[in-house]
Amino acid sequence: MTGGSPVSAEFKGNVDATRWSQETVRDVQNGMLALAHQLAGVIQRLAPTGATANLRGSFVASGREVTGGYAVSVGTPYDYALYVETGTVPHWAPIQPLIEWVEGKLQPHVKAIGLQFIGGRAAPARKGTRVLRGDKRQKEILRVAYAIQAKIHEEGTRGQYIIQGACEEMGLNYSVTETPDSRTYYIDIAEWIGRHLRPKG
Repeated sequence: MTGGSPVSAEFKGNVDATRWSQETVRDVQNGMLALAHQLAGVIQRLAPTGATANLRGSFVASGREVTGGYAVSVGTPYDYALYVETGTVPHWAPIQPLIEWVEGKLQPHVKAIGLQFIGGRAAPARKGTRVLRGDKRQKEILRVAYAIQAKIHEEGTRGQYIIQGACEEMGLNYSVTETPDSRTYYIDIAEWIGRHLRPKG
C-alpha cells in the first residue's frame, strides 16, 4: 500500500546488503514484513471505530520488490484517514457522514442521547437521555448530527495520531513528511535491523 495512501508508514534506511547471503536477505525481508504486519495490528487497535469500523480494518501491510531492494509499508485507501490522523481546522463538515456516524452509535430503539463535549469530543450524557422510536428517533439523530457539525465548525477536530502512537508504542524511530494531502511516517529500518535481526553474511 504505497503511492496513494493519504497517511502511511514507509520502512526505509540505508542498509548495505551486498555481502549478505540470499538466506539473510530473505530473513530481513520477512522480518520487515512481519514488523509491518505487527505495526498494522497496533494501528488497527488504536484506530477509532467510527460508525462502520471501515477505517480501523483498512490499515494493511504490504511488501514488494523495487529496484535495488525491497519496499514495505502500512497504509489505508481512505482519504479521510489523514483528517483522523492530524485533525482539522474549524470547517463545515458534510452532514451525511455525521448522520451515519450518529445512527451507527445509536441502537435501533434506543434513547435520545444527551450530548456533552469532553476535550473537544462529542460524548453521551445521562442528562437529557430518553427512549425514542420512529420519527422522534430520526429527529434526535439529526439534532445530534447538526450539533456535532456546529462544534466542528467552531473548533475543528482533534488529531488522533494513531500511526504516530503505534510507532511510539513499538519503539520505532521515525521521521515525518507532510504535504497538504498526505502524511508519511518513515521508519528507520537500518536502526531496527541493527537492534533486532543482526544479519550474518
